[in-house]
Amino acid sequence: MARIAHEEWLAELAKRSKRNDKGCTVSEWSERIGKTAETTRKMLHKAKSKGWLRVGQRTSVSLIGRTYQAAVFWIERPK
Repeated sequence: MARIAHEEWLAELAKRSKRNDKGCTVSEWSERIGKTAETTRKMLHKAKSKGWLRVGQRTSVSLIGRTYQAAVFWIERPK
């Protein structure tokens, strides 16, 4: 099986980030790329180590109606 280079998947994730300027949580990224949450976290850590990760917060509402701050992530090519 061929392996994809880190730069290639980071570029692909960056394209997906541009479509959602609000950022994505780990679970949203997992669903979007078809990987488990654990694998997605590992990928986000690699992106951070290469300078591609941007982190923010978004206010969300839980199933029971409480508001909370959720960490959201963007993948962007370093400048």
